[in-house]
Amino acid sequence: MPNYAPELAASAEHDYLHTAKTIEQIARDHGVSSRDVNRMRERGGWPMRRDRIRRIPHATQLLREATALQATPVPAVPAAIERIERLFEEEFAALEASRAQLGKSPPDMADAERRSDTLLTLAEIAEVLQHLRGGRAPEQKIRA
Repeated sequence: MPNYAPELAASAEHDYLHTAKTIEQIARDHGVSSRDVNRMRERGGWPMRRDRIRRIPHATQLLREATALQATPVPAVPAAIERIERLFEEEFAALEASRAQLGKSPPDMADAERRSDTLLTLAEIAEVLQHLRGGRAPEQKIRA
């Protein structure tokens, strides 16, 4: 059985546990085979992906916060708006970075759909932020 450098195993484990990358993508990024990633999972005792607890995407959580702030009867606190704007910018930068990381290779369908959903959510957040900053109120949601 092959031995893996601790840094390689730790990086693959991070991607396996904290990203939506497929095992094949993780293997390709780390210069190993998908079987090697599975061996690392078995040796490291990583939980099976099907056992992971699925969380609400960060952009969706941010949209909920912004919408709740918009719905308050009292004018929004500028610090709260600035916090949401900062998090919005970070989320957008992360989306751009993940796209740049792909290079010219097209994303798989599931990844493309996730990116599209994130972009739509960010557009909705931008509208809510515009309203919170005194712009016109959003007329309708982008998504049904």
